[in-house]
Amino acid sequence: MKKAMMLLLLCAATAWAQFPDSSETRMKVVFPSASLTRPNNNTPYTAWDVVNDSNSTAQILRFVNAARELGGSGYVTGVKITTDSSNVTNGVFRLLICADSVTGIADNSPWTTLYANRFKVLWSVTLALETAGSGSTGAMATADGIAKPFRCIATSRNLFGVLIAEQAYTPGRLQKFTVTLSIDRQ
Repeated sequence: MKKAMMLLLLCAATAWAQFPDSSETRMKVVFPSASLTRPNNNTPYTAWDVVNDSNSTAQILRFVNAARELGGSGYVTGVKITTDSSNVTNGVFRLLICADSVTGIADNSPWTTLYANRFKVLWSVTLALETAGSGSTGAMATADGIAKPFRCIATSRNLFGVLIAEQAYTPGRLQKFTVTLSIDRQ
């Protein structure tokens, strides 16, 4: 009995050692998020303008550790966008999910579909902001039960995103946006 227990403990320890960052790597459902703060202006967006953190050195959204391993895969089962502004008039946004980083486009510049990105952009989802009524200090939009597949590039565990205004929208100065994904890792 004692030998059987020792063997069982040894097997468990060996399995545990295979996952150096054990709790993070083994989690099947994760909620990576990425945030941006707009520039200090309230220049209105027109349809298909990129929402970004800079007018010159734009960064794209990075969802860190979306996959368990390099080149890993899974399903995005939900998307949530939150903002610190309660202005929801024409607050309809498209989130592009990418397997690899695409060139960042400056805030308030039109999104351009590039043939070079054809394998990077996986899919998109449209989100319409809503508030809970008067007194709200922010707004939120969700898309649940969407089951969109992804596979990271071979050298990464991350997904990337680009936020685009689908309609004319007047943002606030230094308005914050946070996008959270619900991911079922494979």
